[in-house]
Amino acid sequence: MDNENHLDCCKWEGVECNISSGRVKAPYLSNGISFWYPTMQHLNASLLTLFEQLESLNLENNNIVSFVENGGLERLSGLSNLKFLNLGDNLFNNSIFLSLTSLSSLRTLLLRSNRLKGSIDIKGN
Repeated sequence: MDNENHLDCCKWEGVECNISSGRVKAPYLSNGISFWYPTMQHLNASLLTLFEQLESLNLENNNIVSFVENGGLERLSGLSNLKFLNLGDNLFNNSIFLSLTSLSSLRTLLLRSNRLKGSIDIKGN
């Protein structure tokens, strides 16, 4: 990759950008973490707040079990464009729901194949 393409994140493989603003709107992180580190992961979601235009986030199949202290999904509440979040095929338990309540712009949430147990009370507004 030449130096010009290296600096332009919109030309990186696995990144979708807003054409007019040149900002990342969807990084594809599915299978990424667990491929390199096949153990249980603790994600720091605050690192993702740098992507102000983020619309879609796919963290599927990464062996994520929890978040680092002060780095839960509630840190993404400032991402007003985040509409799609895929957390499927990880190791989350029911405590994940506490982090999700602050994501007011979210329209689609995928949680299949995690460690969720019992009934889940979902109340719409």
